[in-house]
Amino acid sequence: MQGFVFGAGAQGRVVADILRDAGTCEAIRFVDDNPALRGAQINGIEVAGSLEDVARGWSDSCGLVVALGNPLARLSVAGRAAALGIRFMNVVHPSAVIARTARMGRGNMIGPGAVMDTDSRLCDHTILNVGVLLGHDSVVEDASTISGGVVIGGRVTLGRGSFVGIGALLKPRVRIGEGAVVAMGSLVFKDVPPRMFVMGAPARELKEITGEFDWSALL
Repeated sequence: MQGFVFGAGAQGRVVADILRDAGTCEAIRFVDDNPALRGAQINGIEVAGSLEDVARGWSDSCGLVVALGNPLARLSVAGRAAALGIRFMNVVHPSAVIARTARMGRGNMIGPGAVMDTDSRLCDHTILNVGVLLGHDSVVEDASTISGGVVIGGRVTLGRGSFVGIGALLKPRVRIGEGAVVAMGSLVFKDVPPRMFVMGAPARELKEITGEFDWSALL
């Protein structure tokens, strides 16, 4: 299989290394909409061009993963790729532990040392970074991002496009609303409303997530 990684930034470089470690792709290439990067070499991997460039030569032997940390941007690019007939693949580090009853959709990224416990589920285009523990029966909805070292109890739901920062702890059975953001190191003991930014131990609601939210502080 030929593996294509959309996004030649930090998350893309991480995913490329996971693909190298997994050894499941005969060739790996970056995809990026920045025309100045076309043909460039990043960490020894060529940038093949834009989504549209790659789509023109697409075949059944290819798979794409959208490696963008911003959940909204990831959803947008995944929608463009699907409209072009591009097929998505899951990228799983060989050191990750996936329970045999765990399930996942398409376009997901699972980093080194991550654990998916019994009957947990990833939908599509999610990120489980280094050392994440996803508890039994928990559900991670489309395009959610879970940063390194996060511990998620059993029967937790992360809503579509939500983001959990480094080292946060989520108690069993809580729900993180769609588009919500949990700051690094937070302790979440109760449900988080949609599009709400929470921080602290215990986590407190600080502000609503709007179009002006500064994602650069998290990524």
